Amino acid sequence: MEQDRKLKEEIVSHILLDSRLEGSLVDVEVREGLVILRGRVGSSGQLKAAMEDAMAVEGVRNLENGLEVSEEPLADLPSDLVIRKQLTSKLVKSASVMVSRLDVAVYEGIVTLRGVVRSYDEKVEAEEMSSSTEGVIRVINLLVIVPSADPLDIAVAERIVDELGNDPQVPVHSFDLKVIFGKVTMSGTVQSGQMRDRVEECVSGIVGVMGVENRLLVRTFEEE
Repeated sequence: MEQDRKLKEEIVSHILLDSRLEGSLVDVEVREGLVILRGRVGSSGQLKAAMEDAMAVEGVRNLENGLEVSEEPLADLPSDLVIRKQLTSKLVKSASVMVSRLDVAVYEGIVTLRGVVRSYDEKVEAEEMSSSTEGVIRVINLLVIVPSADPLDIAVAERIVDELGNDPQVPVHSFDLKVIFGKVTMSGTVQSGQMRDRVEECVSGIVGVMGVENRLLVRTFEEE
């Protein structure tokens, strides 16, 4: 559900910005407003902080705590380099996901996926594989769907992600992009009509784009 995805993103953001949780490993799952926390924290204080961060987000209906308190340092977690190598290997070897021009970036456990897949299911599968990799605390999925695998469409997809991904105000990870013979279809949600128009204008001006079908929905946090 889109609302669950929004809740998850906001909770993860709260946790990442909470200095009390430095060095912890918290995974967030949301199911119809139910928040499930898993992972390891270094103290009961960090456990309480993670729960407070989750419950502070509007729209959370209930909280299930699956966090473990480890008094030992969490320094044994894999480094960003190890995470990147393991995840890249998994994606390259996967029979269910075909990613072209794959680029995996990892910074402090946050994975950013760039590249091209053939379907929405493959995009979701790649994200799930990333989330299940040890040490990953969040996944930013910038994969673009190009069913035809046409080189020209792939080039267009890469230009779109480069253009939109360089704008911190555009939440590229919150919507899906599909390119078929130069026509770009955008679906998902943005937080304002102005952002919706801004994204369409940006995509329309990219070299190789033959048309844009804008299915983006405007949904504010108040509406949720």
